[in-house]
Amino acid sequence: MKQSIPAAVALLVAGLAVPMHDLSAQARDTPTGSRIEREYSSRELRQDRAGRFVDEFARCVYDRNRTEVPVLFAASDPATIDYEELGLVNFDRFRSAFAMDRCMEDVVRLSPTGVVISTSPTSLRLMMMERAYLEAYPSPPNWLGQDVAVPERSYVSEGEALASARGLADFADCIVAAAPRESDALLRTPRRSEAENIAVQPIITHLGPCLAEGHTLGLEIENVRQFVADGLWQRASAYADGSDN
Repeated sequence: MKQSIPAAVALLVAGLAVPMHDLSAQARDTPTGSRIEREYSSRELRQDRAGRFVDEFARCVYDRNRTEVPVLFAASDPATIDYEELGLVNFDRFRSAFAMDRCMEDVVRLSPTGVVISTSPTSLRLMMMERAYLEAYPSPPNWLGQDVAVPERSYVSEGEALASARGLADFADCIVAAAPRESDALLRTPRRSEAENIAVQPIITHLGPCLAEGHTLGLEIENVRQFVADGLWQRASAYADGSDN
């Protein structure tokens, strides 16, 4: 069974819909070096805390599924998860197999007020790509900025979903090709933090040019982070033999 899932997924943290900045207008109109306007308040502090919860959740799922994560990558693409290839039936089985509920319980114990994280298999796949990349490269790899040939992607999507998967993959590859070091720097920042907000700025200018002509895409910082994780992991796979660092 294959299930196609929208790539842009909102995360609900601490019972609150955590707002993330819509970058679509800035991708079209913002000059290089400009900043996303932000107001600092107790809400910003809650976002920063929420970001730490999401990071801890992703780290927990990855640590519990190190051998299964490569299988997930092989049985999925930017638009579709092939549950049958994973030996599962549906999202409920997926959530159980990848210990998502158990990791949620672990995160809840870290929070004095409780926390709820809602995500999709596609979003989790991208979180796992981020974790896999950072595990493989604790510091920026030497090949960043070089003309790295991206391995040809394989897709599990079919029909209209395949066109969507190809478009999302091309977008991710384009961003990382245009801003490789900046993409790496973004993944090394905590979610919802001021450091993340600063790191995303030099990437914004490349979003518009990377979109296929005639297409629009509403993006939030988390979405940019996910595209970057996808693009960087594809390049990292070219160095899976550990010949480069």
